[in-house]
Amino acid sequence: MDVWIFTLLNDEVLWQTRMALTAANDMEAALEANDSASSKADELHAQHRFWCATQTFLSASANLSKLLVTPRDGEAADEREFLRKKLHLPHDSPLLDRELRNHFEHYDSRIIKLARQHPDAGSTDALFGHPDEYGPYAHHILRCFDPQEQKFWFHGKPFPLRPWVEALRDVRALAQETRPY
Repeated sequence: MDVWIFTLLNDEVLWQTRMALTAANDMEAALEANDSASSKADELHAQHRFWCATQTFLSASANLSKLLVTPRDGEAADEREFLRKKLHLPHDSPLLDRELRNHFEHYDSRIIKLARQHPDAGSTDALFGHPDEYGPYAHHILRCFDPQEQKFWFHGKPFPLRPWVEALRDVRALAQETRPY
C-alpha cells in the first residue's frame, strides 16, 4: 500500500479511537453520576449526559468501522484489507460488525419501520435498565442501556459494550505502534 494512504488511514484510526474512548470514559462518568444522583433532576441530567456520550461513542465507532470494513461495492478493498492486517484485527472483532453501526447510520428508517409495525404502540426511548423491566413496551424500545450487564439494546437485540471498548483500545495501541513516522 502507498505509505501516504496508509498514514492517512492510520491517523484516522487514531482519531476515531480517541473520540470513541473519550466518549466511553464520559459514559462511565455519567453512569457514576446517575448512581449518586440526589434528585430526579440530577438523575435525568446524568442520563442525558450518558446518551450524548453514547452518540459520540457510536458515531466514532461507526466511522472507524467504515475505515476497516470493505463496503459492498468493494471500494478501496485492498487498502482496507491491508489496514486490518496491519492492525491485527480479528475477523470476529465487534468493530467489523455492521449491524450496530447500521442501526445508527439508518436510524431514520428504523424509526419509520417501528412506527409502521406498531402504529398504535407509541415509543419508548433512551431507557436505563434491562428491556424486560418495561413489560409490554420492551418490544417498542428504540434505545436502552443496561448498566448492570453493560449492554446496549437496540430494537430488542443486545450489544455488549465491553468488547467494543476493549477492541477500540487494542486497535488504538496497534495504530500507535504502526505509525510510519
